[in-house]
Amino acid sequence: MYKFLLFVTTLTFGIIYFWKYTILLEKYNYDIVEIESKADLAKRK
Repeated sequence: MYKFLLFVTTLTFGIIYFWKYTILLEKYNYDIVEIESKADLAKRK
């Protein structure tokens, strides 16, 4: 029973960590794209 509980908590934390990591990654990629497009606009002017 103890090992099962340990497995479940590890799994839950793993999912939460993965979920937060993917959200951070998406936000980071979005910021990079935004910065690049602003740089392109500055070049065109």
